[in-house]
Amino acid sequence: MIGYDRSEQLDVEPARYFVLVTKREKRVCQFCQEGGIATAPLATRIIDKALASDRVVIDTVVAKKANAILADLLRNAQSEYISPYSIGVVQAALGEIDKAFQNLERALTERDSQITYLSLDPELDALRSDSRFQSLLKRLHIPR
Repeated sequence: MIGYDRSEQLDVEPARYFVLVTKREKRVCQFCQEGGIATAPLATRIIDKALASDRVVIDTVVAKKANAILADLLRNAQSEYISPYSIGVVQAALGEIDKAFQNLERALTERDSQITYLSLDPELDALRSDSRFQSLLKRLHIPR
């Protein structure tokens, strides 16, 4: 081995961006036409040669779609009943925590039948450590 070929891309963890470094071995190759050096191929990517990682691309597309769904829900809620619980779940997924809690509170007040899923819904995992979530569970008489 004669060294490494290094490539970087922007990646994300929820609320934390970082640079993901990929090191690929470079080896001397007497049969290669590329100056006698062979490098391991890059993994297939959603957008070839993009600086952002596949996860950043996916998160961006999903967030854009989720924002469109939320806009549709809010628009439809002007003329028909849309469960405040459903709206709260989408807002939680988008990181709109305060708005999500407002709608979950509304769901409890309006006795929305979907509120009974509060303790089980994995879409609300990001809210579980918040004291407002524990308060909702307590008022629903659901054990923690």
